[in-house]
Amino acid sequence: YEIGYKGLIANKLLIDAYYYFNDFINFIGSQVLLKPSTAPGQFDTFSLPVNVSNSIKSNGWALGVDYSLPKNFTIGGNVAYNSLTNENELPQGFLPQYNTPKYRYNVTLGNRELFKNFGFSAVWRYQDAYVWQSSFAGPAVQTANRSIIPSFSTLDAQFSYKVPSIKSVFKIGGSNILNQGYVASWGNPTVGAMYYVSI
Repeated sequence: YEIGYKGLIANKLLIDAYYYFNDFINFIGSQVLLKPSTAPGQFDTFSLPVNVSNSIKSNGWALGVDYSLPKNFTIGGNVAYNSLTNENELPQGFLPQYNTPKYRYNVTLGNRELFKNFGFSAVWRYQDAYVWQSSFAGPAVQTANRSIIPSFSTLDAQFSYKVPSIKSVFKIGGSNILNQGYVASWGNPTVGAMYYVSI
C-alpha cells in the first residue's frame, strides 16, 4: 500500500512525499544453522535459503522539498526512511537480508545564473549505518553483526560556464570531492573522489 503527494505551490515550492506499507508472505531469506564442530565448544556455521512462514512487514516514507529563492538560487533537500517493522518476531537465526539503511538524506544548493553565464550546484548526501546480510558475507559474520556498513556522507559540486557564441557549456566538478572514502555494501570496494571536466 502506498500513498503520496506531489505538487507545486505558488510556482516556487515543489513538494514530493509518500508513505508505504508492505506485508510479505513466504519471504525468502537465509536460515543460519549451527553444527557442533570436532573442536570442543566450537560450531560449523551454515546458511540455507528458506521461506519464512511468519508475515514480514516493512514501511517507509520520504519527503522532498525544493524551493526557488530570489536571484536564481534554489535550495532543496529530501529524506527517506525504510524499516522492517517486526524483525524481532522472526525465527531465531533467520536473516531477512533487507539490506537497507533506515535513513538517507540530501541537501542541495544551486544557481544556474549566479552571474552572467556562470552557475553552480552542490549536494551533500548522508546514509545511515546498517547491517548487511547475505550468503556472500557468511552466516558467522552476519550473526556476529560484523558486517555493519558504516554511515557516510559526501559532498558533490559542479561549476558551469556558458559560451553562447559556440553554443556550449563548460563544466568542472566532482562527486565526493572531499575524498572521504566509503563502502556502500559488504565486500564492495571503497569509493573515493571522482573529478571531471566536460564541454
